[in-house]
Formats: sequence, C-alpha cells, structure tokens
Amino acid sequence: MNDPDGLLYDKGSFNLFYQYNPLGNVAANQSWGHATSRDLLSWQDLPLAIPYIKLPDGTPTDLIFSGSAVRDAGDTSGFGHGWRVPLVAIYADNYTVDQVLPNRVSIKAGTQAQSIAYSLDNGPTWTHYTGNPVIAAPPPPYADQYTAFHDPKVFWYEPRHKWIMVALLSNIHKAVFYSSPGLKQWTYLSEFGPVNAQFGAWECPDLFPLRVDEFGPEK
Repeated sequence: MNDPDGLLYDKGSFNLFYQYNPLGNVAANQSWGHATSRDLLSWQDLPLAIPYIKLPDGTPTDLIFSGSAVRDAGDTSGFGHGWRVPLVAIYADNYTVDQVLPNRVSIKAGTQAQSIAYSLDNGPTWTHYTGNPVIAAPPPPYADQYTAFHDPKVFWYEPRHKWIMVALLSNIHKAVFYSSPGLKQWTYLSEFGPVNAQFGAWECPDLFPLRVDEFGPEK
C-alpha cells in the first residue's frame, strides 16, 4: 500500500484511493484500493475500486498507477445519467504487453499513458472509459519518454472553465500541462523543468493556487 490517490470529498465522506497489490505485500498487480472516512481519523476499508486488467490466464495487461480523481459536478464528461454526478479517476495506465486496444490504438509493452474511469455510485464501483488512453503518449519532443509518463493530477480551473492536468516525465525531471473541456480530449499547453531537485525520479505532482501578499514599505 502506498501513494494516496484521488483524495476526494463527496456526499459527506472523504474518499481515499491508494496504490495496492491485492495479491501480495510487495509492489505488483498495481490497482486502486479504497477507504472512506467522515472525519479523516477513522477509516473504513472498502472493496478494490479499480483493479488491474488481466488476460483469462491471469497475465496482467494494464496496471493502474497513481493519479487523481474529481467530482464532475457539471457532467462535462457526459458520464452522468440524470441526477447522478460522475466521479472521474484519472490515472497512469501502465501497459505490460504489446496490445491493440478496443479503440484500435496500438500500444507497446512498457508504455505509460493517461486513462480515466468513472463511478456513478459515489465511489464503490468504477467503469473504464472505452476510449482509453485519453493521452496516449508524451508531447512529441519527448516521445522517447513513453515508459516514464505518469502521475496525472487534475483539477477544475474555474477562471477558464476547463480542466487542467499536470503529469510527469519523471526521468527527465519535467512536468507537462494539458487542458480539457470534459476530461476525454486533452490539449497540450506547456512544460516546466528541470529545476531544483534533479536526483532520482519526479513523482506524484500537485498544483494549486497560492495568494501572494503585497507588502508595503517596511515600518
């Protein structure tokens, strides 16, 4: 168990998703575990939220790596039905074998791409989007980084009425930014880095506004 993912408040409960191996106590079979809390102190374990995808013989084909989750209050994604507000998880999809996806996208083994899943029951059950991955490869200048493209953090940016994603090209210490009107189609915006800590791999980014205080002359 590691990497808390998709920290989300919805209908009176805090949702905590996390990297989880349902078959052992070492890193493998990456899936999203799930727990909820009313007060952030006491937590209730729930069944596996987003399990890894496997072949009938048990061979993993898609591992569900870290990411984030949002409450799509305006149903910009179109996943909602009637009064149901969709929760949408955005995660790094780690493809372990060469494969052709249902949407006819060809994927090489080792590829990391950004995918989504949605829940219409406030978190217990999730459905993979049939158009995954929603971002199949890094920006063209960094196409060779396809095996280290992960950890999408997504949030709604109200001033521009769109979703923003920051993801990582971890081995070259670079963050890349995208925008989307509805979580399915993404447009590349810009990049950041490398700066500051440039050892190891960059992991699990966050992005949020901070107020800048304006200070007058010293008194």
